[in-house]
Amino acid sequence: MSRNRFEILLSNLHFTENTSISPKDRQGKIINLMDKLQEKYQKVYTPGENIVIDETLIPWRGRLIFRQYIPSKAHKYGIKMFKLCSSEGFTWAYKIYSGKSSEAIRQDANGKKMQRACKRCYNNDRQSMGRSKARETVKRSFTYCPSCPDQPQLCDECFKIVHQK
Repeated sequence: MSRNRFEILLSNLHFTENTSISPKDRQGKIINLMDKLQEKYQKVYTPGENIVIDETLIPWRGRLIFRQYIPSKAHKYGIKMFKLCSSEGFTWAYKIYSGKSSEAIRQDANGKKMQRACKRCYNNDRQSMGRSKARETVKRSFTYCPSCPDQPQLCDECFKIVHQK
């Protein structure tokens, strides 16, 4: 098969109808194929007592919203995947990392991300610098903790500090 023929076939290869994919689903075009493959893997092989959780980076330089950059890897750009493998190396289950979960991002009525001040940083800065200076220097964040009762807006550093307790 010629290279041109292969590229034509590759450009027309689809696993899901485009109209059935949610605009927010980053893996929508391949999820059906990946689920079928995982189903087959699990039918063929049952892992024993020793299993391993592995982080894999599939090399990829193309345009992809969830492409990762990990400078310590041999292939620095790629698709990050978490796999459950047997000790012999057979993949039994996997999950493709497609970026930060959107469940912890606040959105307004129009679906736009809401960026607010980190409550913990603001309170600490306000006590030491005063209200006006604290407003200028406080960190901004899109995330909050859905499991906290009052759902405070926290930056990543403060989130880690509060939830280590």
